[in-house]
Amino acid sequence: MALVLPRRMLTYWLKASAVQQQDGTVQLFDRMYIAVTNKSLGRSLIQQRGPGFEMPAQSGFGAVCETLSQMANAGESVTATDIQEQVEYAFASQRIRVDSMESEDISFGGPGDAITELDTIVEACQQIKQSRHGQGFRLLTSGLVPPAETELVVGKLQDAGIDRVTVHLAAANPKKFNELVAPTNGCSFNDVCTFVASVADSGIEVECTAVKAPGLRVREVSALATSLGASSFKTRSFHP
Repeated sequence: MALVLPRRMLTYWLKASAVQQQDGTVQLFDRMYIAVTNKSLGRSLIQQRGPGFEMPAQSGFGAVCETLSQMANAGESVTATDIQEQVEYAFASQRIRVDSMESEDISFGGPGDAITELDTIVEACQQIKQSRHGQGFRLLTSGLVPPAETELVVGKLQDAGIDRVTVHLAAANPKKFNELVAPTNGCSFNDVCTFVASVADSGIEVECTAVKAPGLRVREVSALATSLGASSFKTRSFHP
C-alpha cells in the first residue's frame, strides 16, 4: 500500500539515536517535532540562541517554517487533522521508534510558541490516543501564560494527555528575563515561574531550559527550576 503524504508537511526531526534491532542491525531514529504555529509571545527560542544559530538543514525545519508562513499569509491555521496526518505518516513510514506497546514521544514545537494553539493540540491528541493509546506527547513553550488562565491551561494539558512540558525559563531574575525574552503579551517572569510550578503540581513532568547567553548565571537558573518543581534542567548553546 502506497504511503499517503500529509496535505502539508509540518514535521521536522532532531537528535538521531542509534537503536539495535533484534537481527543485530542498528537503525537511527530521530525525535519527531510537529510545528503548529509561527506566533511567538516574545523573542523566540531561535532568536535567543543568537544571530549565528541555524537549525540543521537536514531537519526539515526550514521547509516547515515556509509552510507556516504561507498558511499565515492565506489566513489559515494548523488543524487537528493536520496534526493527525503528520503522526500517521510518521508511523506508516517507520520514522517513529516503536518498542513493544510504546513509542517515542512526539513534541509540539516549531518557530512559534505551541501553547498558543493549545485547543487544536488537545483535540488532536485526544483523537490520536483513541488508536494509539500509549503515545506520549511533549509540548515546548515559553510559559508566558497569564495568571488568570494558568489553571485552565494546565487542565487542558491534562486533557490532552501531555506527558511532559518543556518551559524555556531563560533567566533567574526579572531584569535578565526581560532582556532576553522581551514578552509581548503582557506576561512577566513571575508568570512563567507560576506556570512552571502549576504544571509540576499537576503531576505533569516539567523540564526547564535556558540558553547560555552572555552574562547568564546558569546555576541560578537551574536552582530556580528545581525550586519550582521541574524534574530536569538543560542548557542550549548560544551562537554569536
